Amino acid sequence: MRRPSAPVVVIAAGLLAGLVLLVLLQSPRRPGKPATAPEMGLALFEWLSDSRRGADAVHPFQDDRGGWHIRIDLPSSRYTALAPELEAEIKRLGARLESREEERRDGSLRFLWTIRGTDSGRDTKAILLFICPLAAGPAVPPAAGRRPAAAVIIDDAGYNLELVRELAGIGRPLTIAILPDAPLAAETAALAARSGLEVMLHLPLEPAGVAPGAPIDTIRSGMDAETIRAKMEAFLRRVPGARGVNNHTGSRATEDAAVMLSILEVVKAHGLYFVDSRTTRGSVAYTAARALAVPAAERRVFLDQPPGKATVKARLRELFAAARKKGTAIGIGHAKRETVDALREFLARADAEGVELVFASAVVR
Repeated sequence: MRRPSAPVVVIAAGLLAGLVLLVLLQSPRRPGKPATAPEMGLALFEWLSDSRRGADAVHPFQDDRGGWHIRIDLPSSRYTALAPELEAEIKRLGARLESREEERRDGSLRFLWTIRGTDSGRDTKAILLFICPLAAGPAVPPAAGRRPAAAVIIDDAGYNLELVRELAGIGRPLTIAILPDAPLAAETAALAARSGLEVMLHLPLEPAGVAPGAPIDTIRSGMDAETIRAKMEAFLRRVPGARGVNNHTGSRATEDAAVMLSILEVVKAHGLYFVDSRTTRGSVAYTAARALAVPAAERRVFLDQPPGKATVKARLRELFAAARKKGTAIGIGHAKRETVDALREFLARADAEGVELVFASAVVR
């Protein structure tokens, strides 16, 4: 039998390698983890990514337990047609639709699906969040019998106890967010709680650029889940009595779904709520919180940027208008003398504007 020549062997090997590479490149990729046997979450991701489904974009990520979280952007008309097809696909996969929620917010309809199934003999879960933009139309009033509600959060606390006493002296339900490495963090938390203010952990997260102020211990993109959880536990110990969490800076970290998921798992384990300060338009923090069933909300207005009484007055009017339009709204200011003075003078406008001032915990959902 005649043996093939060396050039023929080389050419054949090259063709085989190219064929293998082509197959690998065309195979569906499982984001964040090496390819493994097909599973419910992956099957749903592939089904939703099919161009025939009409989605504008499909964004998946996986938590440490292997659960899938998928955001799907598409027109509301397409969602209406897709929903029954998706229910049939869920049944075909041997899974079940555990719950389906709907809300209208920020100019869109949002549908949150929770799906349960089994992969390789273990229970698993997939969270689907459909976001369907709405055409501009009349504002949706608050539910009958409910006044519009606005919450004011004061960030960067933990450096000046006198400002805390003055905030409490305003006599309104204010929420104070305390930096965990501030020199008076624990004292501020205790004083705020005694004075009738609501306490939050002001969580240091990585910004896209250089953060203002002194360097502080920060949760950053690329940190593993165990490190993030350890930092979260340490931060919460430094701010005793915190009822919720919001982010300090974080324009990079809040765009990182894996980082936010690790953070929010600790938030959920402690029974806390989360407010996304919205330091970047690309934040996934609120979406991730909703996917994990963590009570959450988003900042609507920064009250004191740039600082000064005139700014705070204008921003409070904007906050009250947003509350009347949406039913609830959150404004964030900072623990500075001019902001406290302006709030003392202008918060009384809430009554005249027909808005009830509440703690942040009253506007999360």
